[in-house]
Amino acid sequence: MVHQRLASPYEKRLAIREDLGYFHTGSVGAVYEFADGSFQVNSARSFAPALKSCIAMFPQMAMIMKGKDTKEPFWELVPSLNLDDHISVIDKQVVDEDDETAAIERALPSIVDQRFTDPSVPPWRIVILPFTSGSKSRCFIAYVSSHSTADGVSGYFFHRKFLEALQKPVDSHSNNPTVVILDIPLPEAFDTPERFPISPEFMKSLATTRVVDENTWTGSPVFLGPNGLQTGVKIIEIGASQVKGALNASRAHGTKLTGLLHKLVVRALTKALPGDEFTNFVSQTAVDLRMANGTPLIWGNCVSGLSYSHPRIDPSKPISDKTWADAKSLTEKLSECSSKLEDQMIGMIRFVPDHAASMMQKLGGPRDASFALSNINAFDGVIEKSICKITKFLMTTSAAVHSAPFTFCIASVKGGNLICVVTWQKAALGCPLEDEATLLDNISSSIKNDFENMSA
Repeated sequence: MVHQRLASPYEKRLAIREDLGYFHTGSVGAVYEFADGSFQVNSARSFAPALKSCIAMFPQMAMIMKGKDTKEPFWELVPSLNLDDHISVIDKQVVDEDDETAAIERALPSIVDQRFTDPSVPPWRIVILPFTSGSKSRCFIAYVSSHSTADGVSGYFFHRKFLEALQKPVDSHSNNPTVVILDIPLPEAFDTPERFPISPEFMKSLATTRVVDENTWTGSPVFLGPNGLQTGVKIIEIGASQVKGALNASRAHGTKLTGLLHKLVVRALTKALPGDEFTNFVSQTAVDLRMANGTPLIWGNCVSGLSYSHPRIDPSKPISDKTWADAKSLTEKLSECSSKLEDQMIGMIRFVPDHAASMMQKLGGPRDASFALSNINAFDGVIEKSICKITKFLMTTSAAVHSAPFTFCIASVKGGNLICVVTWQKAALGCPLEDEATLLDNISSSIKNDFENMSA
């Protein structure tokens, strides 16, 4: 092995969070459809050649972190990979195409909650869920990884390369599971002090400004149960015509879909969590900083975050001008945040002296938001004259012990359905465990109804 470089503060924090059991994995998945019905989607070997192409392009897939219990953990490249350690196939699902989303929803909790426990093996895997329906071969493929090695956009890049590689002819030797890793340097860390300067004014504002107050709904206090972190998953799928209607309505009001989605979530939470005890909800939004850095295509952890307070919204009434104006204001703040490198929250992580202690001391205290939201770009799932295409695209994370009770991950294919995957830590929603399913159904129906009304 070759010593590559020190882990960055953010990479270190994410790795320690997983070691504590406070977070498990992130996943970006897609439904692949093969024109040739004889393609063996239930065989791990079928995907080995395409996977090798991804590893050759992204050296981060061959790295492990060492020294996590020291002040200076570092990344190393492994000399080789055995793909049998990184590919798993779930039993084939006999479902109609209309039921594929439900099958994915059932599979996701075990996919995102399966931890990486072997420190000598790079922390990622692909999980294949084959479908048997119709004359074409179809399957769901999830790229699952430690958050310390990749963010959601990195998973987007993985599937773009994976889809491209699947179009190529396969020779008889390319499905050998052993991959020899070239001795190449890893890209530099993203969250460096030089890249993310922090001003005294920004530090002062953080010390004096509270986004979450005593009237903010934040679910249960932070806890880690005796059975560890358990993730609940609910998929909300919005049809292409309704997505188009929402996009048109957003443009007409000078906002973007991400800003609108926040308000739809707030309307849904207001409906699902009635009463006067809480008057507002606080969102935490992932902000991609690749464009601000001038490196739009790099793999890594290149996100910061923006917190925003939302008053309760009466969901029984149509979306008001005030709500549209607030969606526009949030859109402008997100645009401003994504266009600069100075005074970013990711830059503050380097000032934390002990990451494990800073997370453990949150146990028993309030959470720092009501919900988190991430929206990655729509995926172009069709390649001209291709032998396979992507028909659905989605992003998921495990729950996070010390973060917002809900996470809403948004993804779509261009011109197709939008998929919102809602995840939560079981027993963290401030209601009895047996009532969580009803709560999620109410949230789902509210969001779906708002999309339907905008396209009516």
